[in-house]
Amino acid sequence: MIPLTVPEIKRLLANVLHHPKPPGHATTGATGDAATRPVHAGPPTCPTGPGLRPGHLATGGCRTSIQPMTEARLDAPQPGDPLAQGIGPRIRTRRLERHLSLRELARRIDLSASAVSQIENGRSRPSVGTLYAIASELGISADDLLFEAGSAATPAMPDGPAWIGARPIVQRGNSRRSIELDSGVRWDRLTPAHEEDLEFLEVEYQVGGASTSSNQLSRHPGREYGVVLSGCLRVTLAFEDIELNAGDSIAFDSMVPHRLANAGDQNVRGIWVVSLRHLPL
Repeated sequence: MIPLTVPEIKRLLANVLHHPKPPGHATTGATGDAATRPVHAGPPTCPTGPGLRPGHLATGGCRTSIQPMTEARLDAPQPGDPLAQGIGPRIRTRRLERHLSLRELARRIDLSASAVSQIENGRSRPSVGTLYAIASELGISADDLLFEAGSAATPAMPDGPAWIGARPIVQRGNSRRSIELDSGVRWDRLTPAHEEDLEFLEVEYQVGGASTSSNQLSRHPGREYGVVLSGCLRVTLAFEDIELNAGDSIAFDSMVPHRLANAGDQNVRGIWVVSLRHLPL
């Protein structure tokens, strides 16, 4: 796997976000698996002042180094954890359908084979970043892994979903499909059934919760749209930190290395949409 370098990240920002390249730095093209794997933001390459964090581009050109993520942060699930027990077999099934060995999948997403094995066997839960890296490499959506395709809430009246023909169109608030990921993140699916080209979610980040482990960034095909309902959410896009408070919204290309984290002292709640129109067929 070809390492993702700082110039490649800058070129990615210039192409995707139309930001100008910092003066004095050449760019090179990213190739191979670098387009879908998680990346790791290491310690700053020069001293940072008060309030400067990894992911923040300091005045005077102080910047973080970007390195491949070599290990996932994995939480041991509770016995009978439906997420761990359900997602593992689906990952294994999809991997075998694509004729990938466990070691090859691990290599492509920069995880150890033992970490992927733990996920497949239901002994650990993936972070948001790891989940998207696996889904991208398998050519499917995260929703395909988290929820069985075509699954829908049970049509109970009067609180069940409304239907048009054989397809539900309303998701009742008391029967959402919910999952808890690693690092204090909870997703509630807001669609009554699986959607092929998007994920429509209510998200919650507990205090200290984040989409990936500290200093790690991930990227994946698609485009994200979000609005914060409560709390303070820090969105790191490559070298820039953006803090969103209640009522603030954001839209960005998911191929830009990014991380979402609770930046306050109360849980963050928001509505998030991930469009998968750029996902390879």
